Amino acid sequence: MKTFNRILFLLAFLYLLNIHEAMSQVSVNTNGSAPDPSAMLEVSSDNKGLLLPRIDFNNRPASPAIGLLIYVISNGPLGNGLYLFDGSGWLKLNATNAFSIGQHYGGGVIFNIDPSGQHGYISAETDQPGIFEYGCNTDSIYGANGTEMGTGLQNTADIIAACPTPEIAARVCDTSTQNGYTDWFLPSRDEIDSMYVHKVVIGGFGNLYWSSTQQSTPAAWVGVFDAVPPDGHVGWTNKSSTVYVRCVRKF
Repeated sequence: MKTFNRILFLLAFLYLLNIHEAMSQVSVNTNGSAPDPSAMLEVSSDNKGLLLPRIDFNNRPASPAIGLLIYVISNGPLGNGLYLFDGSGWLKLNATNAFSIGQHYGGGVIFNIDPSGQHGYISAETDQPGIFEYGCNTDSIYGANGTEMGTGLQNTADIIAACPTPEIAARVCDTSTQNGYTDWFLPSRDEIDSMYVHKVVIGGFGNLYWSSTQQSTPAAWVGVFDAVPPDGHVGWTNKSSTVYVRCVRKF
């Protein structure tokens, strides 16, 4: 009897071991073949495909994981088809020139696209409510001197780290949750210059807007959105001036 029980225990152990191994990798097929060692899931068929969730884009997950795939059957912003969430927004796979200037995407309006065609900058569609100071007009803020595209985010971080004044332009953008996004920042001089170039498709601008680029200890660069050509559309003013703020984010 003891021998019989030992055999039953051994068989049960081997059975559970096989279940564990089967659960670690899964193969879906009709021939009983094991999954490839490099795959957690392998689906094999001579005449059938893999069917992804098919949903209205308006019903997409509110907090998607990076890498999530969905098949959009209606209301796709770039047409219906296969969409991938890359952490910044939904990319339509196999799309030609998927993004365009003036496209409403990622909580605002695209105003700049990098050479890859897949990433760039988004402007909020509306100003932050009120007018604000740049802040710390008697202090030189170390690091907040970036002028080029791609420097606004670091400028914003440098301003916040060095200037404790509440309700300054950089902090207003950094704490913004506009349209459900939390990665807004104050644009650099060249970023706000690009916004000026495309101000018509973005829409809703007033006259002066802070950039995050410090010009000197008491001054910072601003975008002059009511400038008339050939007048320049960037200038500078004292950090204690109160002007408009339009936040941006990357995608």
